[in-house]
Amino acid sequence: DGQLYLSGFQIRGWGTTATRVAGLARLRYTGQPTTLPREIMAMENGILLRFDVSLDRNRASRRENYRVASWHYQRTHKYGSPQLKSDGTAGIDWHGVSSAHVSRDGRSVFLGLPALPPAMQLRVGWTLATRDGLAFASNAHLSPAVLAPFDAAAEGFDAVRLDGTPAALP
Repeated sequence: DGQLYLSGFQIRGWGTTATRVAGLARLRYTGQPTTLPREIMAMENGILLRFDVSLDRNRASRRENYRVASWHYQRTHKYGSPQLKSDGTAGIDWHGVSSAHVSRDGRSVFLGLPALPPAMQLRVGWTLATRDGLAFASNAHLSPAVLAPFDAAAEGFDAVRLDGTPAALP
C-alpha cells in the first residue's frame, strides 16, 4: 500500500497502544512536509545537512543555531564505557561552528568546522525554521570513521570559503 512498516523489538511510539516491547508499526505518509533531515554527512572541514523543505536562509546561515559535539568510547571486555574526549580524558569535545552556508536551492546547509576529527560518536544539533516560518529543532548522531571531501559546486553551493580558524563556542 506504499506505507513503511517496521517490525522487531522496541517498536513503540507513533501513536501505538501496544503494551509489549516487540511489535509491528506503520509510518503513515501524510503528504505534509517534514523537517527531518534527508541526509547528514560528516565531511572534511564540516558537516552537510540536507532537508526536503526550503529553509529560512537568515536563521540557517547563523552558526549559533548549531551545536556539535564528539566523543569516543574505550573498547574493553566489559560492557559499556564512559564518554571520552579525543585526548582520552573523561568528557565530550564541543566544536565551534565557524560558518554556516546555505545551498542555492535553500534546502541544504554546510557547517564549517575546521579540522573536524573522525570520532566514534558525533552529535549535531540545530534550531532552524522553514522558509514559511515553521520553527523546528532536533539533533542527530553519527559515527564518522572517515570524512569525505566536500565539493561545494557538486553539492549545490556557491563558492564556500572556509576559515581554518576554530570558532569559539557560543
